[in-house]
Amino acid sequence: MKVRNGFVSNSSSSSFVVTNQTVRAFAEQVVKLMYDDSSEGYINSKEWKALKTAECKKLNPNIPIRIATCNYDTYIYPFHNYLIVSTCNNYDWSVLIQLDTYQITSLKY
Repeated sequence: MKVRNGFVSNSSSSSFVVTNQTVRAFAEQVVKLMYDDSSEGYINSKEWKALKTAECKKLNPNIPIRIATCNYDTYIYPFHNYLIVSTCNNYDWSVLIQLDTYQITSLKY
């Protein structure tokens, strides 16, 4: 069995597990990462508007979400007490580790 630690891969896809977050809360961080959080360009994105509309309608924050990202769409869905994230390797997902509320673990292959 091959065990991966971290986010380095020869593949253009990436999967990891997130704990202590709702799907919507993590999806908001993904959208901010996609649009360069510092520029606040995400505020006018269709993804951000969809997340905020779901929040306003008080929809379940753990409904699975698909976000269009580079190469592959990003899928975020709950599984027991975790979130499974299946995505592309075109973003530096490891920057989300810097947020204290996230514990991210690479999936073992």
